[in-house]
Amino acid sequence: MDDKEIGVFKSKVLVYHNALITARYEMTVAEKDIVYMLTAQLSNEDRVDKFYYVYIKDIEKLTGKEINYGQFEKSTMKLVTRGYRIKEGEDILQVCMVSSIRHIKGKGKIAIRIDPEVRPYLFDLKANFTKHGFLVAMSLQSMYSRRLYEMLSQFKSTGIMRIKVDELKDRLCILDLKTSKDKYPNWTDFARKVLEVAKKELDQHADISFTYVAKKQGRKFTNLEFKITFKNPQLSLDFKELDTDFYKRLTEKFKLSPWQANILLKHIPEKEIHSTLYEIQLRNINGEIKNLGGFTAHTFENKYKLGLIGK
Repeated sequence: MDDKEIGVFKSKVLVYHNALITARYEMTVAEKDIVYMLTAQLSNEDRVDKFYYVYIKDIEKLTGKEINYGQFEKSTMKLVTRGYRIKEGEDILQVCMVSSIRHIKGKGKIAIRIDPEVRPYLFDLKANFTKHGFLVAMSLQSMYSRRLYEMLSQFKSTGIMRIKVDELKDRLCILDLKTSKDKYPNWTDFARKVLEVAKKELDQHADISFTYVAKKQGRKFTNLEFKITFKNPQLSLDFKELDTDFYKRLTEKFKLSPWQANILLKHIPEKEIHSTLYEIQLRNINGEIKNLGGFTAHTFENKYKLGLIGK
């Protein structure tokens, strides 16, 4: 994927029925990358039996992460078993979004089919749906940040999301309501590892940011109120690329993703960027670098801690 092809994704907005946004499901960041790449391709005219193709190099280009093919295959195997728990009135629908994934040998791509049962939550949506930016979602490195971004996007118009703590934990698969098993029973751990991580990531990369207030009943925090601020209406669509030779150097020569280049240009003086790029270029000339984009992102991340790569 070159920068021209990335441009195709700049205008992509992911659209999901709110039942998917609020569903209970567990998924890794790597699996969610595939889901985002899949749903970015959907069109209301698509046939039920259509194959959707996801290229590993596209994910690497958009995220700046080097993908291990063995780990990628493990992620796809898990993805075909990941179930959504969706409330349909008094009924409960348990469904996997992906019905099959075929790895095409020697092509670095997979062919995906969507389960017919989930199509009403993805196609021809007229009401009860939420939109959010594709590139923004791909830039978030925590799965909890991605889920909260989706949920908060549902309330952009009102600016307030209220939710019970247990309900939020249930959606995120942190809490099992049937067994009361809680991954973060201590409020401080939950706030630090989930809420604060998401707050920081959305503030840095997303078109919305949030603050929150936790409310108690007795000694236990039971309710959350999120206040949502809509920052830049264009950020979720195109990351507002800078039309400069320096920007092109970062994306074309050093293979950074558009959002990574924008973060560097926003937060680091050009003189420091030039100095680091010179060091990287020398190592590249010496044949020490296998994936230039991934190496560049890791180098800047190690120096400046800007959230350029996954953890």
